This record gives sequence, structure tokens and C-alpha cells, in this order.
Amino acid sequence: MLTTNGRMIINNADMVHILAPDQILYCQADNCYTKIISVNNPVYILSKTLKCVEKEMNDFGFIRVNQSYLVNRLYIKNINRRKKLIQLLANELIPYTISTKKLVALLLT
Repeated sequence: MLTTNGRMIINNADMVHILAPDQILYCQADNCYTKIISVNNPVYILSKTLKCVEKEMNDFGFIRVNQSYLVNRLYIKNINRRKKLIQLLANELIPYTISTKKLVALLLT
């Protein structure tokens, strides 16, 4: 999925899409597939589990915030401790289950 220059190759039935990791808002698990939600709003589907995607995206600032979501730290706008939600710059709300302390520590690394 990732090339040597750090870009992502996503194959679907009609096209091959090439994305830089900073173009990805978040990844969402969908059974044995992963939805890639990009900054430009297209949704891409990979035939890989979120666990596999997480291993490949680990060095690019993505944080596993719960069982179903991998979030790009560049796009985190705020964290609602009470509701356990992360708000992204595009106003999407992502639930998180890791501790707020751990989440903040991951954001600072």
C-alpha cells in the first residue's frame, strides 16, 4: 500500500489513486476492509484490515484512538473529554476510548 516515497497507492476497480499521508483525515474499520477518508472528501476502500493499515501508517502521525478509527494527528482540532470525542478540522467527530492523558501524550510525540 505505501510506496518507498511514503505515498499511498489505493487500487479500486476503475482507477489507481495515489495519496500522500497528509491528505488523509482518518481511516475507519469496516469488517475486513478499511475506509480511507481524505481531506478532499473522497472515500476510498482498501481490502485490508485497520490493523494492517495502522502498521503501515504508524510513522506518519496517525493515532489509533479506538478499535475502529485511526486518526491523522495533523487534523485534530479539539478533544471533548466529557463526551470522549475528537473533533477534526473538517468538523467530523470521532469517538475515542484510549485515556485522554495517553491521547494528549501521543499528540505531543
